[in-house]
Amino acid sequence: MASKKIAVMGTQHSGKTTLIKNISNFLKSKGYSIGLVEEVVRDCPYQTQEMATLKAQDWILEEQMRREDALEGKFDIIILTDRCLLDNFAYWKRVAERVKLGNDKMLKMERKVFNHAKKYSIILFLQPFKTKKIEDDNFRSIDFAWREEMHKRIEDVVKRFSSRYNTPIVYIKGNANEMFEQSIKHVLDVL
Repeated sequence: MASKKIAVMGTQHSGKTTLIKNISNFLKSKGYSIGLVEEVVRDCPYQTQEMATLKAQDWILEEQMRREDALEGKFDIIILTDRCLLDNFAYWKRVAERVKLGNDKMLKMERKVFNHAKKYSIILFLQPFKTKKIEDDNFRSIDFAWREEMHKRIEDVVKRFSSRYNTPIVYIKGNANEMFEQSIKHVLDVL
């Protein structure tokens, strides 16, 4: 049996990790076994964030696909992803445009990413917190303008994807409790 895939996406400081922990704990309490793909970018051996190279972004996309595929069918129903291919693709596309990769190559990667992402059962798209202060975890960028730029880029990718595929995409916002309540309702609908 194929695993259900719940993709959680959004920019830094949007509550992805907290939401995933809450959903995962809830579903485990209901008897589901959970496969979790952590945020792949944290394992990238190359420069990431604002200074990322195309090599780094290629590695992140390929590793995300590899990790998702490695968990397929090994867990009862659920695979949660902290970031998914769509938001990682938005970061990739930013770098590809900066290095003037070329439209044919960008469309080829988009097709590859979208073809993989259409297997998601549901995508929870977290809207960033309104605060301009981003907690410094010594990894992710704390630049508010960068976060806003990436949020717009992710929205653009989501619009392109949703115009071609019927994968449910739910926009989630609020505090941690509100996001959990909104999300778990939609997650239970796809189980």
